[in-house]
Amino acid sequence: MLKPMTTVLVAVLAGAGRPAMADWLTIEKPRASLVYEEGALTPPEAARFADLLDQGIADVESYLRPAAPDGLRDGRITYRVGAELPYSMTRGRTVSLMVERVRTDSAPYLHETVHVLVPSPNRSVWLREGFASYVESYVSENIGGYDAHVFTRTGNRGVDAEAARWLSREAGRTVLP
Repeated sequence: MLKPMTTVLVAVLAGAGRPAMADWLTIEKPRASLVYEEGALTPPEAARFADLLDQGIADVESYLRPAAPDGLRDGRITYRVGAELPYSMTRGRTVSLMVERVRTDSAPYLHETVHVLVPSPNRSVWLREGFASYVESYVSENIGGYDAHVFTRTGNRGVDAEAARWLSREAGRTVLP
């Protein structure tokens, strides 16, 4: 269902630090809400991406639920898509994605979904990001959706060969003990 939102104050720095005004549209799905700048996506692009988000949440949940004895975070996840976002990020239950990456099927929606479902605020960055990247690749390779290749070029199937290539170079060997 497509619902226009009232004009919303967007926290995007415009010019001399003044917030910009934009009209935002929302598509509600059972697991996901897609909120996007009017004109950023065509209605078919927005509908397709909203379906992909909703299915992506179900796919990530189906993979993680057996290993999550304390459960995953429940409730709808909001995905904001805009042109002025500098990078993808997650804050609470809201994921922000750059519109250009959504249009080119390179937005890390599965990776960011993992951050929402399995928050790890006190874990190290490499563990938190590595886990989200692993789950993103596993789900896209075995269940559905696409891999944005946030930290790898080849996903889980090629990560060993990718690591070997890096370690064969001088710069790669500097990380070894």
